[in-house]
Amino acid sequence: MSSLDPRLITILVLTGVLLVVLVIVLPLVGRLSLIVEAITLLSEPLGDILGNQRIVLLGCIVLGLTIAGCCIIAFVVVGSLLTCGTAAPSGLCRLIGR
Repeated sequence: MSSLDPRLITILVLTGVLLVVLVIVLPLVGRLSLIVEAITLLSEPLGDILGNQRIVLLGCIVLGLTIAGCCIIAFVVVGSLLTCGTAAPSGLCRLIGR
């Protein structure tokens, strides 16, 4: 049985990391910058109308984090409910089944 060259394994791993960065990380950074720009464009006129741009920016951030938190909670609940039909159901399924 032949063993693989460690240099080949290193090149394959680095190529995989590069592909992940190019395919997943860079588009996420681009979308994040667009979201930040949209929040800034929204907070400037509202800040002028309400008198304090920092409070409006803080409100936008709080609203965004609240939406993100609700999405995370929804994913966790749906993920735990998907285990209801398995041999080892989650605690949420047992709680609902009572």
